Amino acid sequence: MYNITPSTQAILLLTSSFSEKKSEDIMPLNPVEWGRFALWLHEHDLKPEDLVYGEVEELLSLWVDSQITISRIKALLNRGTALALAMEKWQRVGIWVITRSSLDYPKQLKKKLKHLSPPVLYGIGNPKLLNKPSIAVVGSRKASKEALEYTHRLGHKIANDGYTLVSGGAKGIDEAAMMGALEVGGTVIGILPDNLSKASLSSQYRKALMSNELALISTNYPESPFSAVNALENNKYIYTQSVAAIIAHSEIKGGTWSGANEALKEEYTPLWVTSMSAGNKKLIELGVNIVSDDMFENTIDILCSGNVTSSVDNTNKSLSLFDDMVEKKDSTDETKSDVDINKSNSNDMDSFFDFFMSKLYQEYPKNSIFKPKELEEKFSINLSQINTWIAKAEENKLIQRVEGRIKKYKIL
Repeated sequence: MYNITPSTQAILLLTSSFSEKKSEDIMPLNPVEWGRFALWLHEHDLKPEDLVYGEVEELLSLWVDSQITISRIKALLNRGTALALAMEKWQRVGIWVITRSSLDYPKQLKKKLKHLSPPVLYGIGNPKLLNKPSIAVVGSRKASKEALEYTHRLGHKIANDGYTLVSGGAKGIDEAAMMGALEVGGTVIGILPDNLSKASLSSQYRKALMSNELALISTNYPESPFSAVNALENNKYIYTQSVAAIIAHSEIKGGTWSGANEALKEEYTPLWVTSMSAGNKKLIELGVNIVSDDMFENTIDILCSGNVTSSVDNTNKSLSLFDDMVEKKDSTDETKSDVDINKSNSNDMDSFFDFFMSKLYQEYPKNSIFKPKELEEKFSINLSQINTWIAKAEENKLIQRVEGRIKKYKIL
């Protein structure tokens, strides 16, 4: 473990707990409160460490907030002894601490949650894994033997295709996926809602931690006991850490169901389902994609829907669909802009549409599902043009609109 910086020290004092008590005399700032306060500090050219070494009341003379009072800030900063004792205890078991300003802080998570990303992450194992392309596998604690075996095999596949697997560390589906990936020498991130210290001593994780193939992290202090609220909150961190997520088994209630619905609503990451549990069937009705059996015979890249660059070499893929269109149509033409597309004659437009569909079929096999926004990012074409071609493809019965809250289409 490395020595903490003054900035990390200040953020820990303001946002973290240092005891197992369910209630504290003064509550640390939660992620929403910290996001609000940190933004104000930045706007006033202040850094968190300034509050440790300077006069708090003078520095915060312009700060007004009914929840985050100056007296609360001062009381939180006055916990230096508790912090020192906690850090010494965590260091003995190899627990490290990173904040949003740390180089090892997961960029994927911070990009998606922005100011709502956790101010502090506690962890053990290899922090470098936090910025590797990862695919999440989540599911219920109680799942059938068949679902667990399938998930274990899924862990193999994700690892063998070069992705880090991320999950929540719970018994059942989570554990089956994580152990499946580790079994074939893959890398794994476990995002835990509680008891990081206890998990760090688990015999099943010891070998992977020592070989740098595993990172266990938590947004809650390492001795934090189980909390249903923390478990539900933990779901969003698993989804936002991943470039795609597979829901291996869900019922129509419980943590897995709640997390999946939040991820779907907020569009945290492309979502897929496997088993035909009651919850998974309902998620399909809401527009979640189905993982086909032939995925095990092909690359798992399709799960990512082109939103994030994977660890697989993509150097042969075009950065712009339109660049390919122009090259195919006439390699001597000058490259045109999106505006030029709109000025092309009808024959040109038919050619462009045909090429668009051929590329669409290359990227998305039959019966797979895509969102128009994905194509804008994947093909570097403006969304209005994409919607025009999608309308034509739907009219010609080449694709079909999928029912659900989010606009999606199925390849026919």
